[in-house]
Amino acid sequence: MANLAFVHTNRRYKEKTIGYAESHDQALVGDKTLSHHLIDEEIYFGMNKDYDSIKVSRGIALHKMMRLFTFGLGGDAYLNFMGNEFGHPEWVDFPREGNGSSYKFARRQWNLADDDNLKYKQLLQFDKEMIKMETKYPFLYLYSHQYVTLTSNDDKLVVFERGKLVFVFNFHPTKSYEHYKIGTYWNSDHLCVLDTDKTRFGGQNRLEYNETNFLPVQNEGWNNRPHSIQVYIPSRTAIVFC
Repeated sequence: MANLAFVHTNRRYKEKTIGYAESHDQALVGDKTLSHHLIDEEIYFGMNKDYDSIKVSRGIALHKMMRLFTFGLGGDAYLNFMGNEFGHPEWVDFPREGNGSSYKFARRQWNLADDDNLKYKQLLQFDKEMIKMETKYPFLYLYSHQYVTLTSNDDKLVVFERGKLVFVFNFHPTKSYEHYKIGTYWNSDHLCVLDTDKTRFGGQNRLEYNETNFLPVQNEGWNNRPHSIQVYIPSRTAIVFC
């Protein structure tokens, strides 16, 4: 967990940086896209909303978390490579001698994200809400507040502050945590502004946070922060508080 935080913050002070979860190189000439690596062969038949699969659920959960982690900690701007915003299943390969001048993969299947029956649309909805959150609570600028509060290899948790937000990530595959104490800089009750586990994002809807359900702040310092809150954080879920 510490290395995960380190590689996302390892940049020269005051140097403008663009973060991205998926790049041009990863999606070209036969390599798999990020979602394809996570879900593998089931991406071709398991993305229907009625299809129940541990592999697909795992892939969708991690795809959202990886994008949000990069978005929150990876730089001063964020880049979406074409199709990454909804988990496009295949690579891009332009006609060349090595593929017999084929046009088969010289495309993006934008229609996948428009189909109400597919989970691609849920991944796109999460991307929209993620961008909307930054519009409402701006943090992608060069001198925004940034502080990594916690990296726990045992619990598989990473917590950091960015702008005026607190990001909480639980990467553990099976463990959920109740009343988990999180350090925070702000002496005010906290409100959940993004939850990766929402049903509309393809999640399991294990949380009951809403726009009026504030978490009370405690005047007890924790993890080198002056205040703290206690949260319920399900496995393979990320939550953002303001």
